[in-house]
Amino acid sequence: MPLSVAPIRSACLPACALACALLVGVASAQTSRPVAATSTATTTAQPVAPKPPAQATPAAPGDPGAVVERIRAALAQQASQNRLHVLVGDDPITPPTLASPAASGTRSRSNARHKPAVAPAPARPAAAPAWAYAGPNGPEHWGRLHPDYSACASGQRQAPIRIDPASTLQGPAETLQTGYGRSGGGVLHTGHTLRVDVAGTHTLSVRGSRFELQHLQFHHPAEIRIGEQTHAMAAHLLHRSAQGQTAVLVLLLEPGEAHPEIHKLWTHMPLEAHDRVPLPDGLLDLQALLPQDPRYYQFMGSLSEPPCTEGVLWLVMKQPVRLSPEQLRLFAQLFPMNARPVQALNDRVVREAM
Repeated sequence: MPLSVAPIRSACLPACALACALLVGVASAQTSRPVAATSTATTTAQPVAPKPPAQATPAAPGDPGAVVERIRAALAQQASQNRLHVLVGDDPITPPTLASPAASGTRSRSNARHKPAVAPAPARPAAAPAWAYAGPNGPEHWGRLHPDYSACASGQRQAPIRIDPASTLQGPAETLQTGYGRSGGGVLHTGHTLRVDVAGTHTLSVRGSRFELQHLQFHHPAEIRIGEQTHAMAAHLLHRSAQGQTAVLVLLLEPGEAHPEIHKLWTHMPLEAHDRVPLPDGLLDLQALLPQDPRYYQFMGSLSEPPCTEGVLWLVMKQPVRLSPEQLRLFAQLFPMNARPVQALNDRVVREAM
């Protein structure tokens, strides 16, 4: 039986017309693509590559519906490739599925704005100003140089003092018990005096307390006065107890015969501030520095240099120790004057051990 072509032709015409229309749309999209791509290249960042379309199940050849589906899939893929990123100011606006921390300048700047501030390093405490024995930083100004030095101006039991033998509390007093031996250590030029740091343990016992010798230092002239007499020099032997108490044993020095222990110290005398010269072990005989007469004066005072801390027990030996004029002159050339002026007694009692 002969086949009729008319029904087939009438069925194909609508499908062919639809296919032609879709093909015209593809051509139109391809014609406009270069312009859009150029605009995108000049205004946006690199677009994120789309996921490949799902593979459609192959249709039978000659099926008009299959042709339409293939064209439709091709147009969808082309539209995904031509998706534009729109720039507003400096920040790209992208779909949520394409945004990422690396591609978002806005998020980076926001994080930078909310970054916690780094705490500044703590300021170092100001160093205490230099003090001196004369000039604008001299003794009359010590109390104003630094808050730690306030006792130098406001203290009521300051040292040194002038001891008036006529008004002392006279009578028996305990004998000073010293446990001094031979020592090494070093001689330091502090900028204000020569300080001898001793090695080993050397003790002083008085008033039921045991003190250990820390160092001795020299002053020219002597800071303590006995009556109206001023002594040429003095050695201060500073001790501390286990309870933190301080005791200063004072040796008054006057010109006379050369002192062998002073000779050893001057032999190792440093010549510049903050210079230190070590002493050989066992060189210095500390007990040989003391006078033969054990009598002494006793009073409560303070350190005689900043910070002028009070509560210091002062023990002043009555008998002077001799050193030669040459030994005295050598120290005086290095320190012409390093003595604090005497301070007010303020009704303090000075005991004189008889």
